[in-house]
Amino acid sequence: MQLQLTTKRRHTKTHCAQGHLFSQANLYVRKNGKWMCKACSRIRKAAHLRSQGIAPRPPIEDRIAAKIQQSETCWIWQGLINNNGYGVTGIGQRKIYVHRWMYERFKGAIPPKLEIDHLCRIPRCVRPDHLEAVSHRDNMARGILIHDERGRWCRPE
Repeated sequence: MQLQLTTKRRHTKTHCAQGHLFSQANLYVRKNGKWMCKACSRIRKAAHLRSQGIAPRPPIEDRIAAKIQQSETCWIWQGLINNNGYGVTGIGQRKIYVHRWMYERFKGAIPPKLEIDHLCRIPRCVRPDHLEAVSHRDNMARGILIHDERGRWCRPE
């Protein structure tokens, strides 16, 4: 759908100064009231940051790889951890679980109504070999702990 914007001088604008088409999803209004498409806004912001000596943010793959400590068994997330012990990072304004991102990156999309289970039982582990898509019921059954004869927590046999 093409969006027409009327200026104070009664001109109708359908494209930005760079020729990008205005649409509902593409429109950005600056603080001074002038219109700009989102593509031009990103270009302008990146140019401003470069002029200030601020490097652009590295890709998400590089940021995640820099925060993983790899060992012989598990790949432990060294970044931000939520209250449940799972690794979290940000993509734009969204927070994502790192183990879910790693599963999707290396094994494909998570099927509907399935959860990602850590086979090693370590929530901070992001190694794709240790992640498996299972139902909620299976995930909960695998995580059950009971007391052994000495009163310690252990997994049922």
